[in-house]
Parts: sequence; C-alpha cells; structure tokens
Amino acid sequence: MANKVTSDKAVPCLEEYHVSAKYAFLLQDPLTKLPEYYQPWMTIAENLEQSISNGTIREQIQAMPLLDYSRLSGHKQYRLAQLILCCLTQGYVWVDGEDGIPEILPKQLAVPFAGVSEHLHVQPIICVTNFGLCNWKLKDPSQPAELEY
Repeated sequence: MANKVTSDKAVPCLEEYHVSAKYAFLLQDPLTKLPEYYQPWMTIAENLEQSISNGTIREQIQAMPLLDYSRLSGHKQYRLAQLILCCLTQGYVWVDGEDGIPEILPKQLAVPFAGVSEHLHVQPIICVTNFGLCNWKLKDPSQPAELEY
C-alpha cells in the first residue's frame, strides 16, 4: 500500500502565479503602453530598429532620465517594462556587434532593469518570459484564441 502524502498547506490558486486555465503561462491581454511617466522608455523602444540601424541607441539610452520603476502598477505593467528594458539592453549591448560590447550598462538602464526583474523574480536576461509569453496579441480580437500546430 502506497503512503499518502498529506499537507496542511493550502494549494495556491493559479492566479497567484499569473497562470490561467485558458491561457496557461501566456499573459492574458498584455499591455502595449506604459503610463506617460515612462514615455522615455517607450519612445526609444518604438524606434529601436531605426536607432540600432543608425547607431544612436547608446546615445539615446545615455540621455534618458533614470526613471523610478517602483511607480509601475500591477503585474502587466511590470511585465511590459521587463520586455522594454530587455529590448533596450540588447540593443545597447549588441549595436556594434561582438567588437563593441560595453563593459557596463548606464544606470538609467541597469537600475530599472534589475529592479523590475527582481520584482518579477526573474533574471535580467532575454528569456521566453520576456519575448514570448507577454509579447503577443490575437490576429483577430473578435475571435477566440486558437492554437495552431
């Protein structure tokens, strides 16, 4: 006869971990904009491809103000901030390829990236959580979500 494991601890609900029965680990209805205070991040992120192409990404990031990440509100804002800061960091680091990798990140980028990552209990690196699970939208919002294989 097998031993039955029992525990007095309550089983946590999925929502406590931002997991849903319908979407699993996908962030349901992810945000695409942060509050106006974070417009410096948004502006650079919205023009990231051009800023990398013309080589101005580092100057733009060095010129942006050090924003207080603790003014973010709620899980979805933190997840979008994580995505944006991750993209900005990758652009900053790799704009010149392997020959021009900077040794340090400017505080305007490093401090909020580390703080947002710590808040979300993730490492400040590119991972599927950043680029896939909170960076999606329905092709047709009037239709239900459908997975294609």
